[in-house]
Amino acid sequence: MFEEIQARKLRIALGSASRNATFVLDKLGLTEAFEYIADPGRIAFGKPHVTVRQRKGYAFRTRKRMCVGIHTRPSTIK
Repeated sequence: MFEEIQARKLRIALGSASRNATFVLDKLGLTEAFEYIADPGRIAFGKPHVTVRQRKGYAFRTRKRMCVGIHTRPSTIK
């Protein structure tokens, strides 16, 4: 999936509720797939707080309507 997104020249950010998201991504060899990581270790609030979504948009200097969310849990989709 990452390869297809990158092939389309789309930018990728991660919003995680885990304080050790970067550690886990490093161990999986996936850190480089994300241009920006928003996790509780980097911002004051964790998911599902709106700040997590906003920071990802701010990191890319883009509007919310220009972003697509890919969720891993159906319960997080609104």
